[in-house]
Amino acid sequence: MNTTNPTGTTNVRDFYTDVVLPALADRLDEAFPEFGWRRDPRGWVATNQEMTHRVLGARAERVIAHGPAPRGFLIYGGDATLWTAYLNNGDLPRGREFASTVRQIAQRAGVETTPIDRPQPRDRRADLLEHFFTCCRAELASAQGKTARSYLEQRGITQEHLATTGLGVIPRPRETTRLLQVAGYSK
Repeated sequence: MNTTNPTGTTNVRDFYTDVVLPALADRLDEAFPEFGWRRDPRGWVATNQEMTHRVLGARAERVIAHGPAPRGFLIYGGDATLWTAYLNNGDLPRGREFASTVRQIAQRAGVETTPIDRPQPRDRRADLLEHFFTCCRAELASAQGKTARSYLEQRGITQEHLATTGLGVIPRPRETTRLLQVAGYSK
């Protein structure tokens, strides 16, 4: 597991995926005790009926975290929720918020956060992608995204749910170039 990039700094996303999630999978019951997790053959199942009903609107046995390093939990017949979103009031954290949330999860999982606590130079490519995805989400919300929104609604994704999915529509190439140049990126 190499979580450092060519500049020698640790990438928070890789650290989360390669180090934190596997450690969390071993200590889920200690890291998120409010669920009352118990092991099952495929991972974990919640047991805290009061919490899962009050917070998630589901019976505890319908809330699972399966797999070798689950990124979150699933409610059978409902939605999957990432740990990062769970700790961020249902919103997917980005940028510094993401790094802060990864630190919280790492601490809950008993993982030392020193590798990501060092100051890191800005990652222009990551910033560019972040701006690009912001443009895509804005395009989906705009008049140009009407057809895509209609399609998603037909597939059961409501307008309210769209705001939390991170889905977007790629703007036309010229518009994408213009928006990224306005944000300070060159061709």
